[in-house]
Amino acid sequence: MEKKLSILKNRSVIKFTGKDVVIFLNNILTCDINRIAINEVIPSALLSPQGKILFDLIVFKSEKNTLENIEIFIECSKNQKDELIKKLQLYKLRQEVKIEETNLIASVTNQSNLNIISKLDKRFKDNNILRAYYLKEELSEKDHVNFAKDLDWYYLKKFLNCVPEGDEEIPSNNIFPFEINTIIQKGVNFDKGCFIGQEVIARVKYKGNVKKRYFAFKCSKCSDLDLKINDKIKNDKNIEIGEIISLKKINNEIYGFALIKTKFVNTDNKTTKIFFHDLILDLI
Repeated sequence: MEKKLSILKNRSVIKFTGKDVVIFLNNILTCDINRIAINEVIPSALLSPQGKILFDLIVFKSEKNTLENIEIFIECSKNQKDELIKKLQLYKLRQEVKIEETNLIASVTNQSNLNIISKLDKRFKDNNILRAYYLKEELSEKDHVNFAKDLDWYYLKKFLNCVPEGDEEIPSNNIFPFEINTIIQKGVNFDKGCFIGQEVIARVKYKGNVKKRYFAFKCSKCSDLDLKINDKIKNDKNIEIGEIISLKKINNEIYGFALIKTKFVNTDNKTTKIFFHDLILDLI
């Protein structure tokens, strides 16, 4: 694949410092801060007490971390940044934690040899998507960096790996983490102790009763107007089996994420036919 490096203008980065920062974040987020390697970013989430995702997040550590000086960063949807900071301030109470906005610009690349400091994105199965972060004032100085103008290559990777992110693809307070494989598998730690919403999702995990799950799909023969978010989809027996969560046009094809009842999908080979009226949606 052609080397790509693109800025994610819809993302923001928040910085956490202070002696209580690891305890504070571990008590509220789904991931284990202690298990994050310096060279990676991992998915996480802040859940409601009922176990639904309020904010899906990407967490990473500073390369400058020491035992005395710990810096943790959270990448989130720009639309949710202010609300997230407000919620975190409520949970902070009297703990010694400083929460602040940053000027960091999130970017994404498919190459590890672009002469930039990058972090492996653990959500992608093929392990070739990386995150890189810049200060706004540094961008003009990065003459060696060739930023791509489009993000279609990244969106295609997200669909091929079924990696939704942000409030447009994971509507707040509507989705459980076990309905999104990349979050439950790589962003939820049940060994670190309790976190907000842990009891609800642990019950489902150990009972193995996941009724709905995210699937990526594409439709090669539909126009922009054929499909809409929240449209109900059916199987070949005309039974309603799920709904469309998000849509994106890439190279004249429509891609999207759908929340589908698992009992209607053969998860081994995804051969089940999905329909919206007369359109066939191919699961990826």
